[in-house]
Amino acid sequence: MDEIRSAMGTHHTDTTDVAWDSGANVKNVKKDQTASYYAKVYAWKDPEGDVGAKSTYKFPHHMVSADGTPGAANTRACSNAMGVLNGGRGGAKIPDGDRAGVHRHIAAHMKDAHMEVPDMIKSSIHVDMERRFVPMTSAELRAESVGDKPMIVGYAARFNAWDGDENMFLEMIQPGAFSQTIARDDIRCLFNHDSNYLLGRKSSGTLRMWEDAAGLWMEVDVNTDDPQAMAVFSKINRRDVTGQSFSFYNPKDIWDFTDESNPKRTLVEVDLVDIGPVTFPFYEVTSAEPAYRSLTRAREALKPTNDSGIVTPRMVMLQAKRRRDKQFRLLKGEL
Repeated sequence: MDEIRSAMGTHHTDTTDVAWDSGANVKNVKKDQTASYYAKVYAWKDPEGDVGAKSTYKFPHHMVSADGTPGAANTRACSNAMGVLNGGRGGAKIPDGDRAGVHRHIAAHMKDAHMEVPDMIKSSIHVDMERRFVPMTSAELRAESVGDKPMIVGYAARFNAWDGDENMFLEMIQPGAFSQTIARDDIRCLFNHDSNYLLGRKSSGTLRMWEDAAGLWMEVDVNTDDPQAMAVFSKINRRDVTGQSFSFYNPKDIWDFTDESNPKRTLVEVDLVDIGPVTFPFYEVTSAEPAYRSLTRAREALKPTNDSGIVTPRMVMLQAKRRRDKQFRLLKGEL
């Protein structure tokens, strides 16, 4: 129960939607105050931290005046906090047991402001989520208009194409890998995997997906009343944004160790979380960690007990270098 109490209890205050400057508001917060004072600014407290130190607290979302007086909850800060809780910007660096409490705290302010409260992604999804990037040549990402209706269309994934030379393995998506998830799950279309930039949603009918012989095709109806969505549409139309990415978890995969130095992974079925356009390739070490765990398990199943096949820190460092090299080549237009 100590972990749960680290999330500040819900309270109700005035709300505002003015521009949010986290740095400026945190700077105005007083030092050496009581926990009750900081509870008027933040949504989480480190139970082992110094009560009077600002570094003990996270998720600031209240306006703070120049004299250090906490004020209204800022709805833009609340939206940012929800995005971080659901994996945006590297995710929430707090115990999993506290995430629900922080969600309740922030949700109370959003409800007071008559805002839609996003669901909290389960921690198991957050921990085991993987992401893959579809480059310009494969994504066929484009902005187009049907009559007066703007749309974003393109491939969110491609089938039967080995990729991943920057990893310690090659990977391919098998046709049919998305058939169950697109029929069952309420998938979102996000820009840069950021829940604050919601472009479409399956349950609302604004995001449509289907598999064809080449891969997973998507269509998104762009909301003309949403300046952020129209800005993304414009970026794609100008070819400033050309790639796509998708987030998934709980994959059913098959490993082939015919070439031990370059194992191959086939994704047979995955559960999608989100898809959408991205500015940069999204190959991060953390997003591939579940794949390394799967690789280790597959090797362990094949090797004697005195040779675990565990992915070592040196292998991860080498893989990170390969990722950086591939990103540099993508930025230079060599891939």
